[in-house]
Amino acid sequence: MGRKTLADTRKPEILMNYYKTIIEEGYENASIPNIAKRMKVYPNLITHYFKSKEQLELSFVDYIRDEYINAFTDIIKENEPNVKNHKRLVRVLFGKKWNSLIDDSVFFALFSQTFRNIKIKKEFQKIFKEYHKVITEVLEKSNVENAQNASMLIIMLVEGYYLFRSLKINFNYETFSKYLEKILEMALSSGNKKN
Repeated sequence: MGRKTLADTRKPEILMNYYKTIIEEGYENASIPNIAKRMKVYPNLITHYFKSKEQLELSFVDYIRDEYINAFTDIIKENEPNVKNHKRLVRVLFGKKWNSLIDDSVFFALFSQTFRNIKIKKEFQKIFKEYHKVITEVLEKSNVENAQNASMLIIMLVEGYYLFRSLKINFNYETFSKYLEKILEMALSSGNKKN
């Protein structure tokens, strides 16, 4: 294993401070000078590693992708005897651990940039393509028919669920997530291929 460089330490530190700045001050105030102020460093330290705010944003979207994919594969691999992969998948996607990976305000602030910035849009497309691929693989291992379409349905339901949940409308989301889990499990179980 190679030696760690200063960039290996500094870049993640800058990204985490960018994340915290968005949470506490909002996306529009997450400027390089404000991040530097939070870190108690000069702004040119940040621009040494990230030449522009756009490069910082793109790197953070990569970070989001890695967090979701790593957490997803770790959670899915957890040993839960007698539970089919597609049932575990549904529990994971509607679970607290999944929901707490990235703050909703940060995710949606960056996602909103997909309408204005083609590079960020392409990075989010990579996230969803990878997400779709991993879910499809789990469904195929569970012998779910038409795993690709089932994967897209799951993604749409999960993303819609978390979007509405972030609005904090007076609604029992815990009960509704259990209902969604049950509906998805039934749909996926009834779509199992005959062995």
